[in-house]
Amino acid sequence: MPGYATGRSTPVVVFFRLDDGVMTLGLSEHAHVERESRTALRPCAWYLDELDDSTVEKVAAVVRTAFEPTS
Repeated sequence: MPGYATGRSTPVVVFFRLDDGVMTLGLSEHAHVERESRTALRPCAWYLDELDDSTVEKVAAVVRTAFEPTS
């Protein structure tokens, strides 16, 4: 199920997808994410096969960060 931020010139899409028991969490290219150290790579998708408390906290942090205004 996709979701997006409203009130921005370029909305951020966040999606969850379930295939064969594996969930994908993904972000569109307009999400506010930092590049990985010494590379041009930006994280945009994660796979998970179970949901525990620490994973729920990390997913919430990723979604909050994705919608932070860029400087």
